[in-house]
Amino acid sequence: MTCDKCNSDRIVSISAKCNDMFTAEVKHLKFNAEGYANSNLNISTNGDYVDFEMCVECGKIQGDFPISDETLKEGYFPEGEFDLVIIRQGYTVDLIAKCSSLTQVKMEYEKMDHDLIMSTGAIIMAIDTEDSTTYKAPLWEKQ
Repeated sequence: MTCDKCNSDRIVSISAKCNDMFTAEVKHLKFNAEGYANSNLNISTNGDYVDFEMCVECGKIQGDFPISDETLKEGYFPEGEFDLVIIRQGYTVDLIAKCSSLTQVKMEYEKMDHDLIMSTGAIIMAIDTEDSTTYKAPLWEKQ
């Protein structure tokens, strides 16, 4: 096997068993993927393992790239999709993250400086993108 980019034969095969403990932060889409590794990332053929080849000459991960944003999202929202947002004066000001569950919403909330944000009068909410149900921080009760 030779590298897709530089044709070097200095290819390393990498494999790690992670079962359902895989995480990937997709910053430009503002969501975190959790659970089994999705084969759409081209680094797994089985959700229990992350496995791929990498060229140690140029650093390129071997495979079919680039990956579209639509493909990146596939399979990551089995429980639904929630937007974690900050609302000031009735207007959505900032999308903090896209989450696949309310559990993930709560984890993202804990990473925020939520006391400072809420002291300005802002509201932090999760919005279910399927049915527009809203959940208000910090108790996450349905509104």
